[in-house]
Amino acid sequence: MGFLSGILDWLFARAEAIKALVAIVGAIIGALDILRRLRRRSRQPQAERPSPQPDKAMESHSPQVTAGHSLLKRETDFQSIIIFTKDFGSCRVRAGSGEYFKDATYSPQLVIVPPGYYTMGAPTSEYLSADSERPTRRVHIPQAFAIGRFPVTRKEWMHFATDSGERGYFPLNRGWGDDLYPVVDVSFDDALSYIEWLAKKTGRAYRLPSEAEWEYSARAGTTTAYWWGDRIDPSRANYNAQVSYNGSHVGNYLARTSKCDCFSANDWGLHDAHGNVWEWVQDCWHDTYQNAPSSSNPWEVERGGNPRFRVLRGGSWSDPPQWLRSAARNDADRSTRNDNKGFRVIREL
Repeated sequence: MGFLSGILDWLFARAEAIKALVAIVGAIIGALDILRRLRRRSRQPQAERPSPQPDKAMESHSPQVTAGHSLLKRETDFQSIIIFTKDFGSCRVRAGSGEYFKDATYSPQLVIVPPGYYTMGAPTSEYLSADSERPTRRVHIPQAFAIGRFPVTRKEWMHFATDSGERGYFPLNRGWGDDLYPVVDVSFDDALSYIEWLAKKTGRAYRLPSEAEWEYSARAGTTTAYWWGDRIDPSRANYNAQVSYNGSHVGNYLARTSKCDCFSANDWGLHDAHGNVWEWVQDCWHDTYQNAPSSSNPWEVERGGNPRFRVLRGGSWSDPPQWLRSAARNDADRSTRNDNKGFRVIREL
């Protein structure tokens, strides 16, 4: 009992010190717990901020991705360009995306083609290619430009003809369709008259494509005979499908124009880059590309060009499939009007 009594007396004498020690230990444990929770929280991933949504064009269309395209882009690959239109204010359009815009209710829908380089013409290995498509050459497209999503339509032409009064030229109505059907029976000079009117009406710089710009736009980054590959069938374009090309299937021959949106657009948003109507371009005819410039400017009378004969591109509803190839070239007197010739416009940015 004496021993136990001694211990109790010792504890009572040091009670205050023991309380202080317990308080210190508790504070240390509490601090360690706080540090542990802070460390656990710092390891948890932070919530991601939502990525900004891209600006939409005033009027846009995303082309359907079709098997065989060689140019599949990510959202970040498109150059965004601000467009100032005559009637619709400003809009933002991404070059090469297939988004489109227009300056006025009566003007053509336009897509933007990005700058770049490409090989113009056809190699000797391309099936049924011609010497007029050679020698191939590397061409530089230094700046983006806007080009017609479709060939100029009969409805768009009629705005011009009506607005021109007595001087207006009204092509023969063949009963093939209005609105989205391409205008035909227009000459090279008719096309220039329309473009002059459109530029004056909108206050924007419109013109015909050069031959180099036309082929670059039609190819949309591809190197094959057509933008989708090296064969063709009637589901792809309007042409004389009773004729085969490179082992392709034959089919029905429509024997007239079709609506401009009947067939899929290429990767850059152009419809009817192959077939439906031949399209006038600015260049004079040269028999080959010998001594051709490497720029994208029109090749006019220099080096033997004939200003009376102008180049046509794209082939038409009446032609066999080899004439629809991206590299295929044709020519006609600039005054020629017939039922398989139309045109497409370019607008400078």
